Amino acid sequence: YVTRAFLETPDFAACIAEVLERGEAFANISLSARDRIADIGQDFVQDGQTVVTHGWSRVVSKLLLKAAEHKQFSIVVLEGRPDAGGAKAAKTYAEAGIPTTVVLDSAMAYVIEKADLVIVGAEGVVENGGVVNK
Repeated sequence: YVTRAFLETPDFAACIAEVLERGEAFANISLSARDRIADIGQDFVQDGQTVVTHGWSRVVSKLLLKAAEHKQFSIVVLEGRPDAGGAKAAKTYAEAGIPTTVVLDSAMAYVIEKADLVIVGAEGVVENGGVVNK
């Protein structure tokens, strides 16, 4: 989307300008997609549920914080090493008043039995439905 500009614009300065314009458009599309996903996805979270998530995701965070505006549920955050994403997520959720527990990634098999819903972020989704994440 952004990187094909060099095929269409032979002038280097014009190519840079085109890449920057396309990058801004992509960023705006991404931000509105995050809002849309949160609006739609928050309906999956129900009162009294235990939601399991892994590490930090801006989209998942937006969705869960939006759901917490109207619903009571708890969150179990898998730690998400090596970047301490789980600690960042847990702090965000706890500050929003959502009961939050952080557990080691290796304890996932134990906590998953208690989960009503699992929500994870993705760096990308490929054509066949596969999810790419760190």
